[in-house]
Amino acid sequence: MRALRYALLVLPVAGGPSDVRNMANEKTTLVSRVTALIGKRQVARWKKWVGTVEWKRLDEEGRRIVISRMRAPKDAPTVLGEAEVVLRKKMWSAWHALLLCGADPTTCGPSWILTGGTARRGPLMVGSVTPVDAITLPFYATSQELLAIRANEIGKEWATHGRLGDTWFEPWIEIDRLLSAGSLSDILGYALRSHSKAKCEPALDFSIPAFVRAAEGVIGLPRHMGNGPGFKDRALLLVPSLNTDPYVAGDAENLLLELYQLRNDCVHGKVPFLKLRSQGAAGEERAAKLQFVAETVAREALLVALRFPDQSQFATRDALEKAWSAGTFPASTPRSS
Repeated sequence: MRALRYALLVLPVAGGPSDVRNMANEKTTLVSRVTALIGKRQVARWKKWVGTVEWKRLDEEGRRIVISRMRAPKDAPTVLGEAEVVLRKKMWSAWHALLLCGADPTTCGPSWILTGGTARRGPLMVGSVTPVDAITLPFYATSQELLAIRANEIGKEWATHGRLGDTWFEPWIEIDRLLSAGSLSDILGYALRSHSKAKCEPALDFSIPAFVRAAEGVIGLPRHMGNGPGFKDRALLLVPSLNTDPYVAGDAENLLLELYQLRNDCVHGKVPFLKLRSQGAAGEERAAKLQFVAETVAREALLVALRFPDQSQFATRDALEKAWSAGTFPASTPRSS
């Protein structure tokens, strides 16, 4: 006899189709409350265990939920077993995909992974509840300049979809499929981790260097080109949309050069973004734009790499540098999502 095991991911976002949709790697997603999926006794137990306030956040109305199930030996543990390890990996791909899909910049807060056993029919039995690092509200999300630009974008989204919060859903499904296709190379795996760490770090002097680190995992500058101009040129080749982005306002080259220099300052123990923010409104806005550019380059560079047909180009750092030198990556000017 084999029992069913499951993992469930609760994300800090709603929007998209509310009905059950299929995802890659035998996952499904829907909009629901956690309490609609698990038994009443489970609710009482875990509400006490997790804490009333935290449980209320976990069980908010309209949460985006991802579920995956698999069969395991009947006597296999519901917690810390082989099946749980496999299922948790599936949840992580969906979480990383959310960070890369260009969701609304106000998307922030913790996620949770629940695991346990389940019958073919009936409520889920919870064996563990694990919080996932909280996504931080980006500094640029409160920029008045960006908010004015977003007001126009929101109007277009409403006119197209008849509601808000849907534009991220299809890219999320696609990126999850890319991340579920197989193991990433060490180069891309570390770049992905650096990107997620940056998304969950509130201090600019730590988050922005992590975004640049993620981008460099794709940009692959050799030692003799490890400077601002080289980073700027390759970043714009991978992310040409920066040249026409209304928030960047034609200043992409200067922002990228400044970004690389300030990143180096951070690595050497300085606090340039803290200093920049202390200079008043103009300094705050400059810091916001630098974070916006850093995140955009990291996200879009990773997407170019994940979508690239020949993943052998990222097998090692040497292979990536040779691919850039030979012109086999990127083969042509890439499409920015």
